[in-house]
Amino acid sequence: MSQKQENMMFEFDRLSRVIRRQKHNKRPIRRGSLRILNIIQDNPKISTKEVAERLDIRVSSLNEHLSLLIDKELIVRTQNEKDRRTYGLELTPQGSDLLEGLKKEKRAFYEKVEQILNDEERETMTRLLRKLSEGLKKEDCQCQ
Repeated sequence: MSQKQENMMFEFDRLSRVIRRQKHNKRPIRRGSLRILNIIQDNPKISTKEVAERLDIRVSSLNEHLSLLIDKELIVRTQNEKDRRTYGLELTPQGSDLLEGLKKEKRAFYEKVEQILNDEERETMTRLLRKLSEGLKKEDCQCQ
């Protein structure tokens, strides 16, 4: 690997660590659980089966996540009023507060980026990140 390549990879790794520290250290739940909470927030009273389908995972795997979220008092299961055999999922006030707090943190992070980079730099970075993501995704598909 050339010195230029090593420098680029070093800076890429350093940026990844900085972003991870800023965005994820404060997060009390994992990314998968966050996705579940967002789906429930956007679709109150959604069934477990529907959440599993959206995430493309087995209901049994989802139930493990749901149990943790229920234990943390972030969601509740409520009985369907029309069909008493089924249950829907809803956020608790704590779950809503958690998501709102994380959204505020995300907005603050993007505001920091806007202060560091000007419009042209942000457009260039966005274009380069997209190119990297798409190129690595294609390569990953070809390797499997």
